[in-house]
Amino acid sequence: MIADFPQAYGKFERGNPRWVSLAVEPTNVPSEFVICVAFNPIATKGVYVGHDKSAGGNSFTGLAGQKSKSFSEGDWMIRVRLDQLKTTNALKPVE
Repeated sequence: MIADFPQAYGKFERGNPRWVSLAVEPTNVPSEFVICVAFNPIATKGVYVGHDKSAGGNSFTGLAGQKSKSFSEGDWMIRVRLDQLKTTNALKPVE
C-alpha cells in the first residue's frame, strides 16, 4: 500500500450522480499503480459509484482478502488527477 486517505460519507450527496473531488495529501506514486476504494457499507449508509457501459474496461471488483475480478459492466467512474512536479522527479521518494 502506498497511502490511505479516509473520507467522510457526507462528501457524497444523495441524488443524481455527479463527480466528487476529494482532497488528499500529495503523494509520490510509481508510473503504474492501482486505486482501491473501500466503502464498508451497511443497510443505512454507503456510496453509489457510477460506471460507464463500455466493454472491455480496466476496472475490477472484489473484497479484501480475495482475488479481484474484472468488472464486466464497464469502468467505474473514478479518476485520479496527477500533477508532475517540475523541479523534482515526482517518482523519487522525498528524503
